[in-house]
Amino acid sequence: MENSYPKCKLEFLGIANIHAMRSSVDRLSEVIYSPSTNEANWFGMLQDSQWLFHIRLLMASALKIVYHVEELGHSVLIHCSDGWDRTSQLSALSQLMLDPYYRTFAGIKVLIEKDWLAFGHMFRDRIWNPVKTDQRSPVFLQFLDCVWQLLKQFPTEFQFNEDYLLALADAFDSGWFAEFCFNSEKERTVANITETGISIWSHLKESEKFQSVAYQPKKKVLVPVCSLRTLQLWARYFHRHDSVFYPKFITESGTDSHVDLPQDQAQAHVLWVPNDSVSECPHCSQPFTMFRRKHHCRKCGLIFCSNCTEFKKHLPQLGYVGEQKVCKNCFAEKEEPATTKSSRHEDDD
Repeated sequence: MENSYPKCKLEFLGIANIHAMRSSVDRLSEVIYSPSTNEANWFGMLQDSQWLFHIRLLMASALKIVYHVEELGHSVLIHCSDGWDRTSQLSALSQLMLDPYYRTFAGIKVLIEKDWLAFGHMFRDRIWNPVKTDQRSPVFLQFLDCVWQLLKQFPTEFQFNEDYLLALADAFDSGWFAEFCFNSEKERTVANITETGISIWSHLKESEKFQSVAYQPKKKVLVPVCSLRTLQLWARYFHRHDSVFYPKFITESGTDSHVDLPQDQAQAHVLWVPNDSVSECPHCSQPFTMFRRKHHCRKCGLIFCSNCTEFKKHLPQLGYVGEQKVCKNCFAEKEEPATTKSSRHEDDD
């Protein structure tokens, strides 16, 4: 290429392929849920997973594109082996850093539609295809993780908040929404998803829940610190099913607080089955993965997959406020009267 185009410079960024990324997220999952993981070896095992190393390299590579476009005025052509994985990651991230529009509700929707959906990112194969298991890879999840890293460093520059990114990640994982059930624009057209499917955008509407209270945009271009010393594990995503983390409680005064209760007191009403004690859903017999996540039934404490805990009911007798996720059997049971004054926030598991 450089011989044919004298003013063109070819640069390899060294970003790993989908198989290395799949191995990394699988190791990260083992670190989080393994009974052998403890406080003493946490950082070493996290480093061994290489997850944050991949996140750092993605962000640093996108920043290099930003530098060439913004500072040097160069045109940049991005291309990976096939053009629908690393290409989409870097193209979307660099535009997010370059243009404030893509940090709004409308902008992030356009960014995903054109740089992921229209580019032909194979969502079906990358999320969970029982036939092509070797094609599974957390490519889109890595993009969302990088967006979260940017949001942490520049909280006033994003119209949406972390809850929005979590909802988007859950929608991506669920396999319920039409945009994430196919591998290409052609497949979506053939399936006529506009008529037969549920759109993610009808579910993720702009709302006060997803609005960032810190939003006061002032920067045109974002220049993040792409160092492992600064980057963090996306705890609210990866640790939601980790038994080490306790739910939030409401104090008698009505204000939120984190209460570090002993395990037996934190689960005084329902004894939750430990996360590492089950490997597949007892209802559908499907194995748990990073993409088929574990959910505790708030009524019986057993663990099921998201498809088998799509039911909700009020459980005031257990101290919960609002509807809670329960399994099919507990949903069919008659509700018991409330007997406790303490209350607990709804907390996605």
